[in-house]
Amino acid sequence: GALLRGAAFPPGLPPLEEPADFWLLPLAAQQNGWLTARAADEAAGAAGADILPLLLRAQAEPRGAAKALARAVKHAVLYKEGRR
Repeated sequence: GALLRGAAFPPGLPPLEEPADFWLLPLAAQQNGWLTARAADEAAGAAGADILPLLLRAQAEPRGAAKALARAVKHAVLYKEGRR
């Protein structure tokens, strides 16, 4: 589901013909000057919280953060596959 603010889409919503087209919504809102956010249930939010410090670090020091971010993704994939 999505929660939309009509003012973020002055020309109207982009054409959404398939479920995969829904990624156009945040892009269209951002193009019109709006910020977008993603909401998740508590478990999904907690899983994503681990990566937030890495993303903030990436803004400050991109080189070191790239390695840490790659490591975090690798561990997330291994955990999801049950190999961690």
